[in-house]
Amino acid sequence: MIPKKTTLRLWGLVSLLLALALLAVSLPQPAAAQTCSRNHTVAAGETVSNIAETYKITTTELAAANDLKEPYTIYVGQVLCIPASTTTTTTTPTGGTTSTSTSPELLVAISGNKILVSADNYPKQNTYNVRVGEKGSTYGKWVRLGRVRSRKDGSLDASFLFPKGLRNSRVLDICLKNLTSDDVSCARIKQSH
Repeated sequence: MIPKKTTLRLWGLVSLLLALALLAVSLPQPAAAQTCSRNHTVAAGETVSNIAETYKITTTELAAANDLKEPYTIYVGQVLCIPASTTTTTTTPTGGTTSTSTSPELLVAISGNKILVSADNYPKQNTYNVRVGEKGSTYGKWVRLGRVRSRKDGSLDASFLFPKGLRNSRVLDICLKNLTSDDVSCARIKQSH
């Protein structure tokens, strides 16, 4: 027979081990290793949204790569991991115009005096501002084309009048900004003159 003091110690030890095991299971697990295509040091005035747009990725991708939680607070000097994005190049049937897009699939083309925008795999029933600017434009040099709403299946199609001031530009970026999440996706199109 085991003395009562020893039995109490054993039960106390078993209880402690069980509590530690439950605590270990409930702790957050380390995130999967993130492959960074590069690092970005945050400068004054930058936001997660405009950094994501600069690297042609979504705000969600940038936040996930850096374990940022909403409202996505960043600070000057912080080094962010810029994840590799999925990029596809497509030749459109409008005279060999080429567009490059980031995931989800965004395709753009120029037909006469119109810019055609088509996309698949976007968030369902979300509204987007559509804008165009010359390759590498700063924020002040963009032209807002209008708005488009994605369908129940996540697809969207729209056409917009081509801005006169950009008709002679060789390379254009056309971007969709989700008004709900601030995610931005862009496609680059080269015009053949």
